[in-house]
Amino acid sequence: LSLVDLQHLLERDEFKEAVLDWENILSLGEQQRLGMARLFYHKPAYAILDECTSAVTVEMERQFYVRVQDMGITCVTISHRPALTQFHDTKFSFDGAGGWSLDEVVHTEQHGATTKEVKDTELDHSAPETEPMVIKAAPDAAWLKGKTEREGVLKPLFRLMKVLVPGWKTPEAATLAGLVSLVVARVYLSDRIASLNGTSVKNLMDYDRTAFLRLLGVSLLQSAASAVSAPSLTYLTDRLALRWRTRLTRWMNKLYFTKHGYYRATQIDGLSDCDGRMTTD
Repeated sequence: LSLVDLQHLLERDEFKEAVLDWENILSLGEQQRLGMARLFYHKPAYAILDECTSAVTVEMERQFYVRVQDMGITCVTISHRPALTQFHDTKFSFDGAGGWSLDEVVHTEQHGATTKEVKDTELDHSAPETEPMVIKAAPDAAWLKGKTEREGVLKPLFRLMKVLVPGWKTPEAATLAGLVSLVVARVYLSDRIASLNGTSVKNLMDYDRTAFLRLLGVSLLQSAASAVSAPSLTYLTDRLALRWRTRLTRWMNKLYFTKHGYYRATQIDGLSDCDGRMTTD
């Protein structure tokens, strides 16, 4: 009991009885530490530990696993705490969607423990349970890199556009079409205004007052249209950006929250800033 800081329980009066309801008397942390004390007492060769340190401090957790290693007990730990990796030699992860991965834990004195994916082999867990597990060579990393580079930027761009504009009848498509039309019209007006300015100067030099006044009126109308198109272009651009940001946010949330993605990122991959990453993404 002293190894897990529970020696004070012997001084409590209710513990003098023969039978007690530990679940109602002890806290969850005390119950877990009492389980640790039982493990130290029996000293088994193997121990299966299911969330055995979820309610204790990090220091108590470290002391427990260090002592278990000193006793030569082989532990199979089920836990969501990434920090426990340093006390094990192999990491077996489930992604929550039917897949899994097997990693070898590499211990270094300078950096603690780091996980390294099993080299040169890939476990094929698609084989039937009645057949032996098949081990096959992993794909060449250089070939995979070359394949990714050959895809270029068009394929990711098309995938992104499917998210941003999922259909022609969506508000995003209408806003994008209006924005493109406005840009084309503004370019046309700018070209026409430049052309009319040159023609106006020619009419002025030729003393053609009627043609000059007519072109001046047309130029004023086109300038007014150009002045209206500028804020309209800004409005449509901001509106499209807002629609795209909204759709991307929903898409990112779908990626994070379907098939236990957020759960895997926080509990299995050990990412502590997933909320910040989602905001940045």
